[in-house]
Amino acid sequence: MVKHILSSATILFILLLPAQPAFSQENSILRELVNLTFKWRSQKLNDSHREDDLKKISQPVVFMDEIVHDKKHEYQAAGMKNVFHVKAAIKAVTGKPLIKSKGRDYSGNQPGKHFSGNEVSIIPTRTAHYQIVGRKGLQEFAFVPYSSTCNYDVMVYLGNKRLPIRRNGEVSICRFRANEKEIIHIYIMVKKSTYKYETFALWNYNEQK
Repeated sequence: MVKHILSSATILFILLLPAQPAFSQENSILRELVNLTFKWRSQKLNDSHREDDLKKISQPVVFMDEIVHDKKHEYQAAGMKNVFHVKAAIKAVTGKPLIKSKGRDYSGNQPGKHFSGNEVSIIPTRTAHYQIVGRKGLQEFAFVPYSSTCNYDVMVYLGNKRLPIRRNGEVSICRFRANEKEIIHIYIMVKKSTYKYETFALWNYNEQK
């Protein structure tokens, strides 16, 4: 009887634990990056703390500058609140300026650098469209909204094929194999928001075969 009660209590305890993103086993680092963004939004950290957090990641993280932005549907106001500061943290750790537009030397496509990050802020009730080119091999993307109650959808297309999205709580995850000749299309739609915008951290594992 006691064992039965203990077993039931154990099961109940497990069920009450917060859900964790279902990452593939080899991408435990991607899980760490997602957990960092949870920490950054729950704690008012300065840039040096975020830099220290990224330095603890066992593999280097570079800026995902090769993504083509959708400025029409992004919120561009300076001094925004409710942001992760992903760009600033990566810049501080790498010690190099963020290369824009056609720069490819220090981006998510950089040889030997499997992990990259970016951050976008989207106007509510709008759908922002992002493109990434030149990717090949296994890819895994994680999308993390700043607001824990954000109502949003993520769609990822490889060419004309819509890819499955795994949703675990707030986090959306997409895992697939890419051909460098195909364009990766990412659509993020904010349905409702209590803010004037909704910020998302984008983390990526790039196998780079």
